[in-house]
Amino acid sequence: MNTCGNSRRHVITTAHRSRHPVRPWLAAIVLAIGVSLGGCGDEVQDSTPVKTTSYQGKPDTAPWDNSRWHGDRASWERAITAREQNQNEYVRVP
Repeated sequence: MNTCGNSRRHVITTAHRSRHPVRPWLAAIVLAIGVSLGGCGDEVQDSTPVKTTSYQGKPDTAPWDNSRWHGDRASWERAITAREQNQNEYVRVP
């Protein structure tokens, strides 16, 4: 009678049963706590206003205030609408 084989089998079976698998709900709770506490170490990132004493660029003008439109906003809007319709795939496909 070989008692060594039985005792090894018994030890392996007992060791396998004694391990507790990670429960999914426990892992979810630990993950949620970790994620929620992750923002606690965040530092305030306020920017200080920059003091400007030099040239900051050209001031913007209206898009219709140029040599092509001569300040006529209505004709500029019609041209933009026509351009949009030329790019509209629903209009172009028969």
